[in-house]
Amino acid sequence: MKAKLVFTILALPLFGATSLASPSSQPPAPQVSNTVLTTIGDSITWGGNASDRAKTSYGAVLAKALGARSWTNLGIIGESLIPEPNSFFLGHTSNDKRYSPMIGLLDAEVPRIPRTTTIVTIYIGTNDLWMAEQTLKPNLSNIATMRHTFDDVARDWRRDMHDLIDAVRTRAPRATIVVGTVINPADKGSITHLNFEPYLTYRLALTALVNSMNRSIVSQNVIVADLNCDPRLYDITNYTTPNDVHPTDRGHAAIAEDFLRAMNGESGKRDCAYEHVFASPAPLATPSASPSPS
Repeated sequence: MKAKLVFTILALPLFGATSLASPSSQPPAPQVSNTVLTTIGDSITWGGNASDRAKTSYGAVLAKALGARSWTNLGIIGESLIPEPNSFFLGHTSNDKRYSPMIGLLDAEVPRIPRTTTIVTIYIGTNDLWMAEQTLKPNLSNIATMRHTFDDVARDWRRDMHDLIDAVRTRAPRATIVVGTVINPADKGSITHLNFEPYLTYRLALTALVNSMNRSIVSQNVIVADLNCDPRLYDITNYTTPNDVHPTDRGHAAIAEDFLRAMNGESGKRDCAYEHVFASPAPLATPSASPSPS
């Protein structure tokens, strides 16, 4: 029944690929539907780097495309995790979820979800990955430490994501839940050019962790928006700087389109050059002799 509801909404002439890819264009305003949208996530959901969070963030673009009657944005800025300056690393967060602190913050936001919500989107993972990376950077040459830390992150993230989704279902039982997969930072930004040890092993481990987190999402009996497989979200021209995690208006529009495609049953049907959510994780092999930097 829920899938039919979403398909009916998307069958309306509310959006097209061209209008979503070009946020500066002005498509006709959609008719107001019965959709009540809630977007849950971190600072990307909040609208980081969007020129106008109320109009060009992915949640705003999504709400407009759906003709939503109302939209509640429960995006939290990552800085909320910092209890004091310069202490942004694992074990020093403002809640008790050591390896998934953003989920810990969002747990407290669940009561703000309107009970009449019909569609909930969840897009998180960037902050949790970033914090794991900061912990590992001093230990890049220690494969055992790297494997142990990433295994802990994957285990805890699966459990905490499951609990968050259950809490959302309890709060808004009529809602269709759509979860975006985590994009792989090993395939984006300056780290992609570090093709020598210990960075090769680090990128391999990071990719395995991302795949594990995304398999956790797939296992949750939700609609999956395969953002991990969207090359636009790896295109540095859709960010202010190569290492920025917050997309520009074009990137926000791409995220909105990915969520819409998932609701319409189209997610995961395109080919891509990146590690796909359904792919097996890369093994953490002991590295051979390190090649010279090229």
